[in-house]
Amino acid sequence: MFSGSKQNLHLKFCSLLVFATVAAYWPIVLINQPLWDDWVLRAYSDAGTLWELYRQVGARELFWLIKPFASTAPSVCVATELLLYALLGPLIYTIVRKTTLWSPSDAFWAALLTVLVPLNQARFVLSTLPYAFSSFFFALSIVLLLRDLEKPSIIGRLSIAICLLVAFTTNSFLVLAWLMPLVVAIDAWRSEASPTYSDKAREAFKAISRRGELLLLPAVYWLAKKVFEPTYGLYADYNKFQMGLASALKQTVVVLVSQINEATTLLPSSSDVPELSVAAAIVIVIFLFAALRWKLPLGASDEPARGAARTPDMLAMAIGLALAVCSLLPYVLVGKPPRFHGLWETRHQTTLMLVSGFLIYSALRLSVPRRVLPAASAVLAAFFLILNISVTHRLVLDALETREISRLLNAQPPTPGTMMLVMEEDRNYRALGRFFAFYELSYLLNPDDREDRVLAVSNREILDPSTGTYVTGKIPAAESKLIQYCEKFRSAPQYGFGGFVSNGNIETLRLLSNREPPRLFEAIGAGIRSALEAGPASTSRPMVRVERTTSAMEGACRSPCCAGD
Repeated sequence: MFSGSKQNLHLKFCSLLVFATVAAYWPIVLINQPLWDDWVLRAYSDAGTLWELYRQVGARELFWLIKPFASTAPSVCVATELLLYALLGPLIYTIVRKTTLWSPSDAFWAALLTVLVPLNQARFVLSTLPYAFSSFFFALSIVLLLRDLEKPSIIGRLSIAICLLVAFTTNSFLVLAWLMPLVVAIDAWRSEASPTYSDKAREAFKAISRRGELLLLPAVYWLAKKVFEPTYGLYADYNKFQMGLASALKQTVVVLVSQINEATTLLPSSSDVPELSVAAAIVIVIFLFAALRWKLPLGASDEPARGAARTPDMLAMAIGLALAVCSLLPYVLVGKPPRFHGLWETRHQTTLMLVSGFLIYSALRLSVPRRVLPAASAVLAAFFLILNISVTHRLVLDALETREISRLLNAQPPTPGTMMLVMEEDRNYRALGRFFAFYELSYLLNPDDREDRVLAVSNREILDPSTGTYVTGKIPAAESKLIQYCEKFRSAPQYGFGGFVSNGNIETLRLLSNREPPRLFEAIGAGIRSALEAGPASTSRPMVRVERTTSAMEGACRSPCCAGD
């Protein structure tokens, strides 16, 4: 039983973790507009067909979570996800401290590196809301298990099972379910008084068998999903395995290594560094003031000296690596390996982010002398903070410019029935290499009050077959892509151009940067003004301008999609 002062110490560490999370991500709440698949989800919801969507993807249980948020302001969803991720820090701190028996300061640094691992922002959207809930409830289930191992009860075991079932709704955590029996085994191993490994292993096996529900739940849940919720229709191939397990394991290692190589995408431009450093310094000063005021032992440890014995740290490192591989494996299996560049694909890194802090700190414990370990962790955490503020800045910029593009195009709307090739030449405003998906352009160009539709596609979706690079103008490949989307999706109103009928023209729309992107404080100021005024944010001068040219499609145009002669 912890003393009151010990419990107070844990509360203070947890408070700092919550502060660090909110400080790194709070401006994301200012992006009060749909992004990526959110447009489609909201369209399904508005049309009353969201239930059918989740039936087709085999996830009817997620309907009840998404539906309330699909009809509210996007900022409500973002704020909810921010709250859940802020609460994750204390949960991870508790898990690391109790499972590893590291000192509170060591557990704190591992949890801090976890909550500050860059790119959590990519998951602050409606379509990834289930990941936020799954992450929270999976961590909560481990904390409840640790408590139940100390004071077993039927209610405790039932609560653990319920939390696990909620966590499994995104399927990603099914692959991490082995962590639960491992926690049971570690606890039994330590509790066994016998010094022999065979007795400890026997007791660990018995402890796991006494909690058979932890072994059965993942298998039963997966089987029930396959039997009672098969995918069909437009999403018949959703999450289908694309390769065998052996090939997937090999590719997972490649993907894991590529995470390090691709991380350079996160680095800010040199011109943004001064303001980013000032913002990070403000957060760090507040952080240090609280730590000093509370007399937190950030650099102290009550662990006994291990000398040359590295086995516990090597075991922690091995578990961290196993967790990282299992975090990526399901996405590799279904052919959706995560990557930093492109931003949208980083939603697949959710489970990796949850275990990465523990993996990083385990590596530091093995490679860095104990006396400099807190300093090394602090430097790395500060670096992560700067990267997070930079990513937040770029996402806010992207949203501000997107709103400006929408206003410009709605002021001079294209002719109904026009196909549009959007040349994204304003790349310094688009966050981390992302581009406008065709349905995102559809909703920007087709307001609800406009009956006649236009169809648009970004040049970043089309490769020039002669050069292997993105198209730079209207060529047959661009026409083919527009016709393809028309034929495939004009009867699917959720993509924003339902009932589209081509007028035989293609408009080439060039998005051009009109100025250097606003720096951090200007961008956040504009975002705050926009949120407070519930209207468009204004900056010193327009960020973007558009150039438009219209030409007829090649050959005769046969309604509705100009396909064939």
